[in-house]
Amino acid sequence: MLCSSCKKNVYLTAMGICKDCGGLTTSMSYEICEACSEKEHVCQVCRKKIAQ
Repeated sequence: MLCSSCKKNVYLTAMGICKDCGGLTTSMSYEICEACSEKEHVCQVCRKKIAQ
């Protein structure tokens, strides 16, 4: 999940590593993977809290 601010940006589609679980992210710019983002309800890039 991306917050409204981060959705406006363009990201490289080269795989990265999730800093929480070690799984793969869809971009090297993402801090965490989709699964961790949804579990924590935070943006994958900036980790800003996202409303459920």
